[in-house]
Amino acid sequence: MIIFVVSRIFSIVISCYLRDCARELIMLFKHLITRSAIIFVLAGCSEQPKNEESTSPPTGGNNTLGIDGKIQDKGDNNTQDSGTQTPPPSLTNSSSGDNNGAILPSSLPAFSRKTLTISGSVLGSLATETYAFRVCANQVCDSWQEVMADGRYQYKLQLSQWPLNIPITIEGNKKNNASSQPTNSINELSTSYFKTEVAPIEQLIKRDSNDDGMLDEKEVATLSLNAVNMAFNIVAKHLLSDKLSNYSQLPYDSKIEAVRQYLSNKSKMAQLKLTDSQKQEIVTHIDIQNDKVFGEYSLNLTPEQWADINGPFNTPDEKKIIKINTSQLNELYTNHYYSKTQGLLILSVNQSNAIHNELTYSQQLVLELAAFYQMLLKPKITDLVISKYDRAALIEKIESKTVTQSYSIAIDSDSLRKMGMFDIPVGNEAKIEISADEMSRAYDKYKKVVEENGFAEFTIAIKQAQWPISDKTFEQVGNLILKAADSNPSLELWQHYQNEFVPARNSITVYQELSKVLSPDTQKAYLFQNHVQNLRNTGHTHPLKPAILSLAPERYLKISGRFPKELKQATMSIVLGSRPNPDPGLVKYQPELLDRHPERHLPVELIDNENQRRKELDLSGESSFVTTIALRDIDNLYSYCKPGLVKNDHTSDEMQDTLTIHLRDKITGVELRSVLGSFCEIAKLDQQQGNKDGILSHEEFERLNVGYVSTAKAALLLKSSLTSRGGSYYIAPLKHQEITDRYNQMPRKQVELLSAFMALQANGTLFTSTVDLGERGTLYEDLLALLDITFGGYSLSRSNTYPSAEELQNKISNIYAINKVLIENPDVNISHIIQTITNRLQDSETDQYYFPSGIRPGSWVTVYPVTAIDVTCQKSMQENQLVGLRLEGKGQNESGHWVTIGWDEQLGASSYTLGWDEIHFDQIIEARNVLAIDKQGHTRATILGLEFNKNYYIRVQSNTGSPSALMSYSPSHIHVADSRATEGLAGDDSSRGRDSSSACDPLTGKAENTNDDGILGARYLKLDATGKPLARQDLSYNALPFACVLDAHTGLVWETKHQRSGEEDYTIYDSDNMFVMQPANGATQFGGTCTIHETNQISTDPNQCTVAKQIQTFNRIQRCGLSNWRLPNFHESHTLLDFSYAPSNMSNAPSGIDHHYFPHIKSMWLDAPNLDKSGYLALSLQRLITVHVDTSNHKPLTLVSDGFYVKP
Repeated sequence: MIIFVVSRIFSIVISCYLRDCARELIMLFKHLITRSAIIFVLAGCSEQPKNEESTSPPTGGNNTLGIDGKIQDKGDNNTQDSGTQTPPPSLTNSSSGDNNGAILPSSLPAFSRKTLTISGSVLGSLATETYAFRVCANQVCDSWQEVMADGRYQYKLQLSQWPLNIPITIEGNKKNNASSQPTNSINELSTSYFKTEVAPIEQLIKRDSNDDGMLDEKEVATLSLNAVNMAFNIVAKHLLSDKLSNYSQLPYDSKIEAVRQYLSNKSKMAQLKLTDSQKQEIVTHIDIQNDKVFGEYSLNLTPEQWADINGPFNTPDEKKIIKINTSQLNELYTNHYYSKTQGLLILSVNQSNAIHNELTYSQQLVLELAAFYQMLLKPKITDLVISKYDRAALIEKIESKTVTQSYSIAIDSDSLRKMGMFDIPVGNEAKIEISADEMSRAYDKYKKVVEENGFAEFTIAIKQAQWPISDKTFEQVGNLILKAADSNPSLELWQHYQNEFVPARNSITVYQELSKVLSPDTQKAYLFQNHVQNLRNTGHTHPLKPAILSLAPERYLKISGRFPKELKQATMSIVLGSRPNPDPGLVKYQPELLDRHPERHLPVELIDNENQRRKELDLSGESSFVTTIALRDIDNLYSYCKPGLVKNDHTSDEMQDTLTIHLRDKITGVELRSVLGSFCEIAKLDQQQGNKDGILSHEEFERLNVGYVSTAKAALLLKSSLTSRGGSYYIAPLKHQEITDRYNQMPRKQVELLSAFMALQANGTLFTSTVDLGERGTLYEDLLALLDITFGGYSLSRSNTYPSAEELQNKISNIYAINKVLIENPDVNISHIIQTITNRLQDSETDQYYFPSGIRPGSWVTVYPVTAIDVTCQKSMQENQLVGLRLEGKGQNESGHWVTIGWDEQLGASSYTLGWDEIHFDQIIEARNVLAIDKQGHTRATILGLEFNKNYYIRVQSNTGSPSALMSYSPSHIHVADSRATEGLAGDDSSRGRDSSSACDPLTGKAENTNDDGILGARYLKLDATGKPLARQDLSYNALPFACVLDAHTGLVWETKHQRSGEEDYTIYDSDNMFVMQPANGATQFGGTCTIHETNQISTDPNQCTVAKQIQTFNRIQRCGLSNWRLPNFHESHTLLDFSYAPSNMSNAPSGIDHHYFPHIKSMWLDAPNLDKSGYLALSLQRLITVHVDTSNHKPLTLVSDGFYVKP
């Protein structure tokens, strides 16, 4: 020891010679002296526990503490819920049997870090205030001052200067500039004084779950300086010195966890489940009193309820009563429509004491002691607002100066509650008495604000009386109150303080202004109950919330699972939460949303093999995992365990909310998910259906196979949990069996497609191409996009129905990386890709449970050749038959009506012959009219001189194949598009027509309702900037951009909008260009912009951004080879709409249109003026409605052409 001291001093002195660090030398000496003292004491004294009673918790089995799950508390007969899994190493004593569980001075562990920064909030501190702080580990202490700029303290522990195995205390109080308090000294009698105690440094380091060298109250809640932590430490010391003395010699974390478990066990006996009739009984009682909650209400309990709260067995039924206090009546009555507060009535300590005739050490006791501490702090000031109905009369009285003593002001129930006073006796009127001087000051303040702002509320400041402060510290006061409560459990804590420190019983009146309607003791009782209620209902953003939640004991579940071996650098976290967090846009206007429920979808703490807590596990080089989940039983509901939606609220406590494994590979970007379910259910599975070894494994619990299939199922589960309109409001935790049932009902094709998507990314190659499917922030977002799910609003999707397998295949085919593969492999189509990627699933060991013997992944995939003819038509069409016959334009000129016919280029053909007649014909030579097209590659011709009312039949044949199917056409025909709706009443329009027919269309070589050339019955053709059809029609716009789209049913050609990225030049084709019909008189600016074609610069001048100028530009540059561009009319625009789409008012909602062909259109001007042409109709493709728009307003523009005209 001497050698160590000398060498350590020498090294520090040399170091300090090079840099000024006198403070480090002082800390070193303190540390060495303390460490030496500890060694001498432990070696020489006999304070170790005797052999007759072990102080170590068990090291094996399935219990966290005590024997058979019980906290040994010297005779208290309280049981702990079974089912909690084996505790982590922190709850077991690793000491050898020789020392009988005593804490011996072992060699200090070597840590990789040299410092640890601790930080916590300080309750009640203001940004301008300076606080003095002191941190100590036994006799090693340091002090400092800090301005509370953000309401927090922060201190960096130099680990070499502190004992690592001694608990840390932190205390502080506000500096009083007027006092003679020495610099950095602590005033334990100050009303701003707080003290807390945390684990030794060696245990704190293991709590650094994100490994950043910093700890705050989110990781260690007791780091905060507040009344709750101070109350807990006092209660814990009481228990460890008496009822839990068996645990007092355990490591710090273990004995504190024993205290939390004991408080929880007692708290479960203070949770009263009211029956529906009892709730109605209470509501009726209050209704009869004209909604007044003053006083108490005696409630008779059922035998079952009496047993639940562990009431004395021999109590007669007529004495099984609890007296519900005013605070509880107020809460029950106010919230009786809501499930969260009506389900369990939490008994006060006084109520529990009355049942058991002794002080009940529960979580409620900690909150009540903390509430009392708050009553001793700075008195609250409440600003009461005089209603506008009473203000005029009051001002008249003040200005007349007729009142010389005091004003009697009536106040409503809301004002009473703001003051912490719940109600007044029945028959009395709530009034406050305000002195004339105080009213005069309030009036002067009111007039000043009115003069400055023109208006003001008339407010009166009501201040609570300061409770007399004793000469004892908060810790001493707490100890004395608990001792008094132990001796006389019939009184409230505030009454014990009053008896102990305030001899003149009536000297404290909380509000002198209310003394005529509420007695001093009633006011104090109300104020105490109000503080307790506020603590229990503290919102989740309040700085006290972490301390309140930390009163709960932890439960542990050890799990082992596996994941695909393709993930070489995987990290794993487990996230808690089912419903998405509130949308930031809503929170901006409703900040109370964050208070209502805890923030979710954050990683929970996992305990690794070295007892280190981590938010994320590094699984590089592994394909399996073993870890322990640590969660708090906040509401003591582990045994209750009913996850789901109850009336108006969902179960959001940590035991019942949903746990989901998140696994991400740093190399491939693959993100896997597996929904485990609620902790309180899955923690029992090892006992119920496993081998009872304390570890829940993937053999026992299928969802611990975190693979491609579990990820697909997690995504589909989210989809099915939405509302019919895609909202997330009713998402709630699901029971274990509910998840299993939903998984079993999921369609296999969709599961395999989504699984294959993830497996493809993990593999990284397809055929000879490298593949990266990521297009969004995360790959899981890309997976959800296939299901039409996008986060960022109330509606996450358009519906909650699964897309069909065909829809999923189409979406996969539109992914840029897939398009790239198709371009690089001309002999491959999407069916080849789907077959290949689904077949790969059989190589995943993790997912073999989903593919038992006899089930081959991808067995349902039909592969079709790369031809223009799909499977539906291959058997019914002639060999080498020409396909793709379509309208490519129509109109009228001096020779009559004309129509342009187009067709698909046929392999090997050098010429084509077009025939038409007024009667049917089978061969081209039979047609009365023929037209030869001898130019190779020309697949378009115009027929002239048609009569309006006649019907014509048309065929085309190449010089190498058989003729096309017969097309009929009449200039008088008006094409009416199907609605795209395929479900409805039997026999109605939705069950007939091209949208519902899967028969072969010989003109196209595809099924009539195929989606390959447009949604259902539509027929579209993508064109390049010259008007030529693209060679690959199956690729998305992102993979192979196109300039225009031809509607083969109508011959109309539509322009395609381009969505400009940040680096691209502006163009006249950009989707965000805006146009006006007619600029307002004299206007030089408008609310939109458009691009000038000649310069590719944007303009805000409405005179440059007119519909007419855009049409002129398109016709001049001959976009897509056309010079007949114009506005679409009402009927033409409606041929594009998809009426199966659910309209939406959301700005980010998709359009009701075929996005494969029209990817960036949301609205458009129509050629539909009103009578005086002051406005035109505009079509909203998101809302599926037309609206009247003034000509000077701006809208996007989508132009249409009557199609191609080929000169003879």
